[in-house]
Amino acid sequence: MGVASVLTTSAGAGGVLMSSIGVWGKSDLAVGIGAVGGAGLGAGLSGLWLANRPLSNGQALRYGSDTAWGITGGVLAQYTLFGDNSTGSAKGGAAAMRALGATAGVLSGALQIRSHDPKPIDVLEQDLLGGLGLGLGMTIGTAAARPPGWGKWPRGGGRRPRGRGGGPGGGQPGERLLGTR
Repeated sequence: MGVASVLTTSAGAGGVLMSSIGVWGKSDLAVGIGAVGGAGLGAGLSGLWLANRPLSNGQALRYGSDTAWGITGGVLAQYTLFGDNSTGSAKGGAAAMRALGATAGVLSGALQIRSHDPKPIDVLEQDLLGGLGLGLGMTIGTAAARPPGWGKWPRGGGRRPRGRGGGPGGGQPGERLLGTR
């Protein structure tokens, strides 16, 4: 479980980092080539690292968790700052956010396991609570960003439409409700 966590997240971080660098390449294929090459490089280097320095399951999960949270933070920063459609100069900034997040996650994980040997259940518990907090935060952000027209009639006290029913525009009050017209 632990070795797979290190290899997988290192491959992911390498792929994100090198594909982000590939954005600045001359060819449209640079991003894909960077992602595949970076994934292989990340998995290979972490395999060499594990061969020379075996980790406990808790340490391996901590490294994997920190790396995954770093990548997640980079992607969320990208969407927050540059939106969903990053083109032109924003494309480079979005790539920089992803690369920064991946790098921060790998460094954080490597520094954490130098001095700590957490129990695997503690790492999983922290990840579960972090995921719940992230979900709650995204829900609050979505609720706070009200769509255009939110709060208009009938809830927000805007003008009532004219037509059948009471008020100026026709009919007697209650006709539409009672179906007498």
